[in-house]
Amino acid sequence: MATIGILRLLPSLSLGRALCTSSSLSARGIRRSLKSLDLRDDIEDMSIEEIDNITNIDQRALEKVRGLKDVAFYYLTLTMMRKQLLNRLYTHRLAFLFDQLKEMKSGKDPNIDRILDTLNRYPVASRPPGLCIVFNMLQNREGAAKDLTKVKELFEKEYKYDVFVKVDPTAEEIKTIVSKLKAARNKFYDSLVVWFMGHGDKTYLTVKNEQRIHRRTDLIQPFTEIEWFNKKPKLFFIQACAVKKDRKRFSSTSQPKELQGLQASTDSIGWRAPASSEWQDKYASYTDVSQVNSFADTLISYATMWYQYASRGEEGSLYVDTLVDQLRQYGCRESVENVFRRVHYNVNTVALLHSEHGQDITWKQAPYFESSLQKAFIFPKPEKPAAGVGQ
Repeated sequence: MATIGILRLLPSLSLGRALCTSSSLSARGIRRSLKSLDLRDDIEDMSIEEIDNITNIDQRALEKVRGLKDVAFYYLTLTMMRKQLLNRLYTHRLAFLFDQLKEMKSGKDPNIDRILDTLNRYPVASRPPGLCIVFNMLQNREGAAKDLTKVKELFEKEYKYDVFVKVDPTAEEIKTIVSKLKAARNKFYDSLVVWFMGHGDKTYLTVKNEQRIHRRTDLIQPFTEIEWFNKKPKLFFIQACAVKKDRKRFSSTSQPKELQGLQASTDSIGWRAPASSEWQDKYASYTDVSQVNSFADTLISYATMWYQYASRGEEGSLYVDTLVDQLRQYGCRESVENVFRRVHYNVNTVALLHSEHGQDITWKQAPYFESSLQKAFIFPKPEKPAAGVGQ
């Protein structure tokens, strides 16, 4: 899977042009940059012979033989992957190499800037770019069908995702869907998006036949543990209330409780990671980029804070409406986390009115998200139709 992800990423980087666009960045330039990586402390390091195979290339051949620069860099990249120094997620060694090349060019090179920007994002090169699964509870949920229409239109028609919709699922049907996703045919997706739209409380979500599933252990965690989505972005959008039983429904004075962050021990991403020298001295020897925690690379967005309600009306829900609107405008231009800040801002500007026991109550809804994404995730730009198509 790591090899597939990297190979999809490489063609978009214009490697040859960035590496060798002048005589000062020829074979000698590549050699100098590779030597500056100081790989000798890594047990799984490339040998000197392997480096020489890449860098001992005749200068005239590099300039005259079309494609040789790219082939040399492909060889370097494949060697690093074979030595488990590089994969689709952890690309800091490659980024360091390009930083060194940029310094050799007096810190100015738009090609390298574009490459570094690409390396700081999750690679999304597959077609379709990912799988979008929608669980939508329609029973006793006014406007739910319109929410579904908006989500399908965005992800299916604009983002070109494969979209699978399950209306009114049972707990067992959700488990079955997770099980089917473990099939090898799904390994080529570069991202996963899961929507759940239904009733819920702080801990549980309600599915068909009034069954309840745990938000995290029954919905989110099973998807994060699918092997094919390891090291890939997994986004969960939850349109459901998060109330606690017997808690006062609305209050003009009380504030949402702060979320408690879970402490977790994590392995260092190791050598040449973008961190201070003190951090490097402390953690750089614990290098293992081959594995990640299953909850890594996950973003979970909730329609409302804990203990509070999520609004919904005839035209759908405020959260879904706002999220789809902002994803359509900014999803292909900004990181998904920036998009959610826009969603939070817009939702919080809307004054909501609720009638309870004959009294009208004005309130505000506050969505939030939690994220373990390690890179920026930006949805791929929709492909423009070929000339003459649809005309």
